[in-house]
Amino acid sequence: MTRDLIEFLATHIDELVEVPDGLNMARGLVLDCAVTGGLVSQISDEGTGHEVVAKCQNSRGRHDGSIKEAHRFDGVPSTWAVTPLGDLAKTISDGTHKTPTYVKQGVPFLSIKDVSGGFLDFSNTRFVSADEHALLTRRVEPKRGDILFCRIGTLGIPVVVETDREFSIFVSLGLIRVDADLLLPEYVALVLRSPLMYRVYDAVKAGGSHTNKLNLSTVRQLPIPVPPFAEQRRIVKKVSEISSYFDELQANLVEREAARSELTAAAMVSLYNQREVFALKHLEELVRSTADVAKLDRAIVELAVRGYLTRSMHTAKDDLSKLLAAVSDLTLETPDPTLIADSDASGLSDLPPGWAWVPLGAVLTEIKAGWSPRAQSRPAKEDEWGVLKVSACSWGEFKQSENKALTEGQAARPELEVKPGDFLISRANTAELVGRSVVVGETRPRLMLSDKTLRLKVVEGVNSRYLSIANMAEVARAHYMREASGTSSSMKNVSQKVIRRTPIPLPPREEQDRIVGVVSELMRLSRRLRMELAA
Repeated sequence: MTRDLIEFLATHIDELVEVPDGLNMARGLVLDCAVTGGLVSQISDEGTGHEVVAKCQNSRGRHDGSIKEAHRFDGVPSTWAVTPLGDLAKTISDGTHKTPTYVKQGVPFLSIKDVSGGFLDFSNTRFVSADEHALLTRRVEPKRGDILFCRIGTLGIPVVVETDREFSIFVSLGLIRVDADLLLPEYVALVLRSPLMYRVYDAVKAGGSHTNKLNLSTVRQLPIPVPPFAEQRRIVKKVSEISSYFDELQANLVEREAARSELTAAAMVSLYNQREVFALKHLEELVRSTADVAKLDRAIVELAVRGYLTRSMHTAKDDLSKLLAAVSDLTLETPDPTLIADSDASGLSDLPPGWAWVPLGAVLTEIKAGWSPRAQSRPAKEDEWGVLKVSACSWGEFKQSENKALTEGQAARPELEVKPGDFLISRANTAELVGRSVVVGETRPRLMLSDKTLRLKVVEGVNSRYLSIANMAEVARAHYMREASGTSSSMKNVSQKVIRRTPIPLPPREEQDRIVGVVSELMRLSRRLRMELAA
């Protein structure tokens, strides 16, 4: 890392902030540059890092003058030393290994959650009694100038204690104490939170890639690049100045992103309410996140079910009314609009000629419920029977992998097997997802409906894929949100009666088919945008 990098960041910061997570990357580059000698100049009469290490050792009672060199930080200036943290620190310890007895009021007891924001946060701490605090601090007593760091679970995140308030710490937190006249705690904290050091954590943490834990013996061996004391001060000051600048950029970026998000939301609403094409002309500027893609998806659905996507193709033929009359003896509900009169709070908009608002049951001949067999937690193998999870129908596309294998000895029910073309709907899910539907495309055999998944049989002359699109529209979603039962937002239920009386804007069959084709193309564009944003 060199000062050329800092000059590059300064020159290209406007472009960098536009890159996802660009500011955080810039912060990391600055830290790496700082702790490898590239952020500030070296001054010859300031001494050397080797002298600092020797003084640290002398202050700890070690007088042989030898330095254990560590080699994980390459390319540091010749005036610097790189040595294990254990040769520098006066204390390296951790908090109590035993969960204490908590009280409502007392002395704060800190764990990872209280430092994970990068500062000491006393707003949501637990408390221990003064007597227990006295016992706990026999092991380690945090003081101003100490460095706390996360050593179990979340790794790193060092925080310098800048308060005289008394508190105790849990085993998940480590404590490092250095001689602040020789080694600045703020400088050590910069090293411990640099991306270079995080790569060291990944290499040395206990248990390899599956366990996040830094043993104290490992902490003592962490390589610390040590500059002269005066240079440490200049590094800390320069990093603070740059961080303040980045903080200002971050605040401006958040404000600008909030404004752009509001504009995107307004443009999408205008797109399907007034058919204003501003959003379509400026998709690249407006759609910048997966949340924006979700807004675009909703706009596509609303335009589709109001007839705007195929407006030039509308016809006023009376074949829809003839169809509804011909099938009324077969369906679960009549096309009587009074059955959905209670939905006017969600706004039953005017429809194009030849369309009609109908309850979903007016085009259904059957609703088939699944069952709840004994099942394993893993998905079924190809030669095994499985039962669908609600997540198979939750996200607009049928996901056959979302299933559970039946337990050994549990008999299957072949009549509940899912087939291509099935129109499925979830009767139980979260408040946001209950009532979501899909039409099955390709699927593997031996998958059955669950008790939370219903199969809807549609009359001849109606496109089930159009019905699934209409079932995602705002009027239908408001109906499910209003009518769903259950006290917990994590699990709501809708009855078959609620499903039958879901308000659906129904066009003639030819129009249904055209809408399905156009929506399919637009959703392909939406998926491409989502993939590009995720890349």
